[in-house]
Amino acid sequence: QALVEEKIEEGKEMAKAEADKLILEAEKQAKLLHDAAVLNADKLTKEGYAAADKLIAQAKDPISKAAAKVAADKMKKETDAQAAQLIKAADDQGKKLIDDAKKQSADLLQ
Repeated sequence: QALVEEKIEEGKEMAKAEADKLILEAEKQAKLLHDAAVLNADKLTKEGYAAADKLIAQAKDPISKAAAKVAADKMKKETDAQAAQLIKAADDQGKKLIDDAKKQSADLLQ
C-alpha cells in the first residue's frame, strides 16, 4: 500500500514538473514575441517619422510647409498606431500561448 502511494506521489510530482515546464516555455515564447514586436515597432516608428520629417524638409514655401506639417503629423499618428498594433498583436499571441499552456498543465494534473 505504501509503495503504491509513493508511486502515485511520484507521478503527481512528475506531472507537476511537466506542467510547470509547459508554462515556463510558453512565458519564454511570449517574451520573445513581445521583444521582437518592440524591435519591429521601433524600426517602423523610426522609418515612419523619418519619412514624415523628410516630407516637411522637402517643402519649399511656407504654404507647402504648413500642408506638409499637417500631413507629417497624420503620418506620425498612423505610424504610432501601427507600432502599437504590432506590439498588441504579439502580446495577444503570447497571452494565448500562456493560456493554452495553463490549460494543458491543468489537464496534466487531473
